Amino acid sequence: MGDDAGVSTSGGPDGQERPDARPAGRRRPSGQVLQVGGLVLLLVVGGFFGVRAVTDDTVTASMTSAADAEASAPPEAADPDPAEPVEPLEAPEPVDPGPGEVLEAGPPIERTGGGGSDGGVADALEDLARSAEQAAGPVGSVRGARARSRERSCVPAPSTTVRVATYNILGAGSRSGRGYDLGRVRADIASWDVDVAILQEVYRLGGDAARSDQPADLAAGLGMDWAFGYNARKGARTQYGTAVLSRFPIVEQANSRLPNSGGLEQRGLLRATLDVGGTRLDVFDTHLQHTPQAAALRAQQARSVAGIIGARRAATGNPAVLGGDFNSSPTGAVGASLNGVLRDTWFDVGGGQGATHPAGRGKARIDRLYQSADVVPLAAAVRPSAASDHDAVTAVYQLPGAGRVCE
Repeated sequence: MGDDAGVSTSGGPDGQERPDARPAGRRRPSGQVLQVGGLVLLLVVGGFFGVRAVTDDTVTASMTSAADAEASAPPEAADPDPAEPVEPLEAPEPVDPGPGEVLEAGPPIERTGGGGSDGGVADALEDLARSAEQAAGPVGSVRGARARSRERSCVPAPSTTVRVATYNILGAGSRSGRGYDLGRVRADIASWDVDVAILQEVYRLGGDAARSDQPADLAAGLGMDWAFGYNARKGARTQYGTAVLSRFPIVEQANSRLPNSGGLEQRGLLRATLDVGGTRLDVFDTHLQHTPQAAALRAQQARSVAGIIGARRAATGNPAVLGGDFNSSPTGAVGASLNGVLRDTWFDVGGGQGATHPAGRGKARIDRLYQSADVVPLAAAVRPSAASDHDAVTAVYQLPGAGRVCE
């Protein structure tokens, strides 16, 4: 073949050798060889994918049937195959509660289709994480979220208006000299249309049947509850002191003796705790020493009153109202002590001098009302008396709301 030794040849149909254009060692396979090789390759590849397709179809059918069964039946009705137990979906663990509690607090998870892929499981886990985030909120646990979802709708309770009078009744005597007449005292209180009457110079258990039980008799005639503070004895049997009448229930009462000296009349501080629509209101009543030479003792009694009220406020936080006959100027030492824990109602909402004694031609404002800082005074007035030598003082107060009202 001489110079053509590097070129291969193939036989033609006439038996003559012809030069081949491809380099030596890379002969084109015949058509039959190509067909056989392609068939073998097709069988191998087709067999592999056929087996994989059968496997994928089986898994897909299993997952689809399980999802359909779970979607069509309640969770408690699901009955997985005992031969191959199905593990429940588990959410990524939140910081505080377990995933079971998240599922209970959050919205239901919606299953999504996904053929043979795991896209449905991923979507479910994403929904689960979002549910946990919504249920827990920015701060707090799922237990708190579940409790909040079950809590009733609550709003602050509305404030309550209370009408109060302070009145020295002169023991139901009469400045006109017409004698004892408890009916006139009752008529005075009724005409003022108050919820609470703070009374001084009140008698109980007297020898005279007409004076036997003034607070009880007044309360019965006015349809009110009552409390009595016994401070001194008048005669052999008669108790003398202060009283509180109330349209609201009196749930607690106490009477404290005030400082005394030189055999003067014993004075006291009565407390009646009222239930005003769920709010506990402490109503205080006092009658300080009246003699002109006892100014130092009155100041000492006022400091004692302020101390008792301040301690009560610190212990309970109850709103408070104080009424009484203070036998002193509102700007003196007595007023200074009381203003340390309470506010003078007349200073806040009164008009004019506000004098109460003597009745009908008042020259001094010795009968006064005070309130704690959480009580709002709305109005105050001096009321003329038909029975006593003192006119009365009335006021309207707004109390703070009584906690919450829930539906």
